[in-house]
Amino acid sequence: MKTIITTICAVVISTAAMAQYNAPGYNDRNVTMPTENSKNNRKNDPAQREYSQYGSGFWFSAEAGGGYSLNTAKGLNNTAFAEVDLYGGYRFNEHFKAGLGLGGRYYFNPEILRRTSHNWAMPIMLNFRGNLIPQDYRTVVPFYSVDFGVSVTDAFMFRPTIGIRCGEPRSAFLLGVSYMLQNMRGWKLDSYTSVYEASTRSVSFVALKIGYEF
Repeated sequence: MKTIITTICAVVISTAAMAQYNAPGYNDRNVTMPTENSKNNRKNDPAQREYSQYGSGFWFSAEAGGGYSLNTAKGLNNTAFAEVDLYGGYRFNEHFKAGLGLGGRYYFNPEILRRTSHNWAMPIMLNFRGNLIPQDYRTVVPFYSVDFGVSVTDAFMFRPTIGIRCGEPRSAFLLGVSYMLQNMRGWKLDSYTSVYEASTRSVSFVALKIGYEF
């Protein structure tokens, strides 16, 4: 009995399979397996790109760096600083993002240029940044960044940065070189009396920055 039932089941399954195979249009179907070229075409098709990777939205960045002053005033020495900054803002597209930044800066030997013995300052900045060329799935692209703001215990600051961005559109490491112009309450040497006088003056710095943006 078991042999008869098994035989009947096998015949039914075989008949169903043959019916499906002989159905109109079945043999005309073309099954195409995904290829590397088709994947690349989907990547390059703007309509199929990930919104989270290419669209507008919020962005954040954590950056650290340090620099050295380029003071050329007679009788005054140079000093170095180290800084950590946090940024957040809105991304309009890959070429333009705007945001705010808050940082902590430590001056080494601050009394050399500043009219205080306190080592710390707090930059508060308006930041604009973006890619200089389209990313188009490149892993490395040049970028720009510009800070405008004030440094608490100092004064107005301006810091443009240019560098390279390594990674994905929404997740990348940053490496840049900055020029920083910082107004600070410091000292100047009177050329007539040879006496140091209190003065608010502009000091130039060159700096290196690294960070992570997402």
